[in-house]
Amino acid sequence: MSTAEAAAIPTPQTAPKRRAQRPMQAKFPYSMNFGITAPMFEAIQELSSPSSPFTQSDVGRHSVHSYLLTHSERYRRAMRADHTGNGNA
Repeated sequence: MSTAEAAAIPTPQTAPKRRAQRPMQAKFPYSMNFGITAPMFEAIQELSSPSSPFTQSDVGRHSVHSYLLTHSERYRRAMRADHTGNGNA
C-alpha cells in the first residue's frame, strides 16, 4: 500500500480537543458540584467555547453571583463590605 492509498483510507474522527484544565486560583477556595439540565449544559458549552475567554467555571460563578445579588441580602452586604462591587465573582 502506497502512502497516497494510506492517506485516502477514512479514519474515525477523534474526539475534540479539550481545553487544558487550569488550577483553581486561591481567590476561589471553595468548590461546588451540581447537576444541570441538557439546555443548561448546551448554553454553558456555547458561552465557554474555545474562542471564548470564559471557562465553564467562569460562567457558573457569574451565574451564582448574579442570582445571589438578586436574592440574598447577606451576600449583597458581603459584596458591599468588600468595596470592589464584585467581590470574588
